[in-house]
Amino acid sequence: MIGNVIRLFLDYFFLSSGSGLTSRVMTSRFFPWLLWGVKVQPGFRCTGPVKISDGLPKSIGRNFLCIGQLLLGGRVVIGDNVALNQNVFIVGGEGKSIKIGNNVLIGPNVVLRSSDHRFSDVDTPIRLQGHNEGEITIEDDVWLGANVVVTKNVRIGHGCVIGAGSIVTRDLPPNSIAVGVPARVVSSRGGLNV
Repeated sequence: MIGNVIRLFLDYFFLSSGSGLTSRVMTSRFFPWLLWGVKVQPGFRCTGPVKISDGLPKSIGRNFLCIGQLLLGGRVVIGDNVALNQNVFIVGGEGKSIKIGNNVLIGPNVVLRSSDHRFSDVDTPIRLQGHNEGEITIEDDVWLGANVVVTKNVRIGHGCVIGAGSIVTRDLPPNSIAVGVPARVVSSRGGLNV
């Protein structure tokens, strides 16, 4: 009970403030955030609340910026110089992970989910059937536009740009520009049409 009250206090006053104090406190070796399985490097800044859904290991690199609400769950590794817009949902599995490289830009309302519900047994409610886990890897210098969804077992190659509203269901080669539902490569950043 007391632990929950302390965590709510810290969530509200420190993680939601986005102040310079947040960066100093978050990187302090004395901050209890580390007890919740999150390792944060210097330069952490978030102007909205950060919600952690579990105690699985998470790592956030240097100069992280989030300008709105963020939900982190499962095993997550975020590189350096990553910037997130509002309302981003990053949830890995218990055994698998989501890995985000360096210099990645993530637009508003983006969902990265590396597991999905099982539903084959019609006699058991879906919520009781567990999950199928996978991994998501987003390599360096990727831009995910607004409202993008990335599903399990996907690797987005270095330098990709994913158009707003796209759903990425399969691997994308480096420097691809991909759009649509499901996302498909329409050109490359080098100017070649596919």
